[in-house]
Amino acid sequence: MAVGAMITTINRAYNLRPRRNMFHQKMLAIGLTLSLSAILLVSAGIVLVGPRITHTVDGIPGEPLNVALVGTERDLHLAMIAAKPNFHSKRNHR
Repeated sequence: MAVGAMITTINRAYNLRPRRNMFHQKMLAIGLTLSLSAILLVSAGIVLVGPRITHTVDGIPGEPLNVALVGTERDLHLAMIAAKPNFHSKRNHR
């Protein structure tokens, strides 16, 4: 009811003849309102959440790295065992 009254008021204020019937005008107004509301919510979400940034162990901003490994699961386990990471290094302690 209120949407139709707003459309009629705008049409009378600017001396516009309605080119569409009232049902189509209401649907158009509702569609535009929903679209603008969705755009507002998405943009507010982006501003509030902010971009997601990964950080290195040292706290330096970085980018994620995707790695694809080719081989069997056994090969992967053997490679990790062979690498023998040093878990007692300064880098791994916070």
